[in-house]
Amino acid sequence: MARRREIQNSTRTYEEMLQEQAAELNSMRVQAGSPSYRAIEKRAAALFADEKASLPPSTLSGLFSGDYAGRDRLLWLVRTLMSWDRYGQECEPPANGATELDEWHDRWTLTTRARPPRQRARGGDDGTVRLRQQLEPQRDKRAKTLAQRALARVLEEDLSLALPALVAEASVFAVAFSPDGEFLATGGSRGTVQLWNAVTRLPVGGPLTGHQGRIYGVAFSHDGSLIATGGTDKMVRLWDTATRQSASGPLGHPDEVKGLAFSHDGTLLATSSDDGIVRLWDTATRQPVGSPLKGHQGAVLMVAFSHDDTLIATGSADGTARLWDTATRQPVGEPLTGHQGGVWAVAFSADGNLLATGTAQVEARGTVRLWNLATHQLVDEPFGSDDQVWAVAFSPDNTLLATTSATGTVQLWDTVTRRPAARPLTGHHGDVNGVVFAPDGSLLATGGQDGTVRLWTTPAARGTSTTVSELSIPRSRG
Repeated sequence: MARRREIQNSTRTYEEMLQEQAAELNSMRVQAGSPSYRAIEKRAAALFADEKASLPPSTLSGLFSGDYAGRDRLLWLVRTLMSWDRYGQECEPPANGATELDEWHDRWTLTTRARPPRQRARGGDDGTVRLRQQLEPQRDKRAKTLAQRALARVLEEDLSLALPALVAEASVFAVAFSPDGEFLATGGSRGTVQLWNAVTRLPVGGPLTGHQGRIYGVAFSHDGSLIATGGTDKMVRLWDTATRQSASGPLGHPDEVKGLAFSHDGTLLATSSDDGIVRLWDTATRQPVGSPLKGHQGAVLMVAFSHDDTLIATGSADGTARLWDTATRQPVGEPLTGHQGGVWAVAFSADGNLLATGTAQVEARGTVRLWNLATHQLVDEPFGSDDQVWAVAFSPDNTLLATTSATGTVQLWDTVTRRPAARPLTGHHGDVNGVVFAPDGSLLATGGQDGTVRLWTTPAARGTSTTVSELSIPRSRG
């Protein structure tokens, strides 16, 4: 407790606080036997896989040198270093929320409060320099102000208009558009759900509260009347979007809920859990439908319905994806194999021809795969340049596939050529956990470990262009 009071009463500058933090981290590393960056990265990934832990060498180098990092990454590093005893032998790390981490949480909070605004985008380009460099002195007669001309140019060219995001104290793990595209729902590490107006980019009312822990899944029902959420408290909750109140009692799971999805006809809700089981629920009665879907040998990390609702796709920590017959709840064909890590992402194309899967695997490439749903065979070779893909989404017209990474980028792929359709979308710092296209395909929403939600215009917003530009939603502190 003495140490904690000392931190709270500190009057050091932002830079001094970071240097003090770095000195303590280096001391802990020495006490742990001076593990290499790669050893720390692998140890964290193994210990905290359910938290999507990501500590790449670049992040570790920065933390040990006095750079700022998000709360989750700082605590992952501290917990990982504590997982080696003073003799360098492996031991159990403190659990998330353990009292011995309070000091580090307080340190991060004070450092974040002291962080100068000019340093909030440290290490990243907010896009304004490139915007100024590429804007030409030509004028659009219909756009008279400089701001109008800049925005018109963004819609015409491959520019990234990055508006500064607010620093938030919560990571965003899930994003979902309402069926009419008017609203965006987000869930994260605070255990709350926030609704946003997709046009004004402002919060709609206060957050929906009730979960005790992280929210990993958020979904709207087919008619937009319900929102389903699930997370670490082993509960699935249904919310009435009109009243913003709970629509029923929570639906229980024996383990953490990792994924959920409504059927497109609105009659079913599928939920997946760390217990390796997928459950189907009747959305009218809130009762289980038939027997659970069993077959995976690890946590089921994601679940999705095909657009005609005849198939359910699941991705698992066992490294496989599976297809299930919705009516019989039986497996369809053999498991889809080949990924070298847990399958965190699955998505059906709207035309029912393709299934996309994404994985997180250390020191690997080709982590995105497309499957032919008629043959259950891989379409061409795996692709993707990131070794950790947390989410995938098809555009409504099936021409694009969006994938997210642990490096703060989002990539759009041409679904025919499997090649990048645009430059990587940059702006997030750290893992990008969620991605979803708006129903009309003109916007792409992403949520990240850095606590921000961002909106990007897509090719559909400008007709024939194949570029994307960012509009940005700052995640509120509430």
